[in-house]
Amino acid sequence: MTNNTATLTTRQQQCISGLLAGLSHNAAARDAGISIRTLSRWLNDKTFAAKLARQRGELTAQLQSLVMARATSSVETLSLMSQSVSRDADKIRAAAHILRFALGAVSDAEQAAEFAWLTA
Repeated sequence: MTNNTATLTTRQQQCISGLLAGLSHNAAARDAGISIRTLSRWLNDKTFAAKLARQRGELTAQLQSLVMARATSSVETLSLMSQSVSRDADKIRAAAHILRFALGAVSDAEQAAEFAWLTA
């Protein structure tokens, strides 16, 4: 592929799809039926890299929109659940979690750990 090529081959698009799905470079290359060396070469190609970056940006924007659309109802659910808890310490913990979540300071792993006590 040259830097002037505007379209990707089927295998190049397969690699991009795999990478966007979270596959490693080795797995994406294997799934597309190419060598890791070929993928490495493509990743250094300006056109391929630009298309990967553009598609990654589009996916990120879609995911952010989805999260934002669900954020309000999620926080409302957490708020209602925190009100149904009888122990003050649990209410404080739930309130703190809601604030951290709202401020974006909580990782997925931390969220899972914090929610575990609500579903136990």
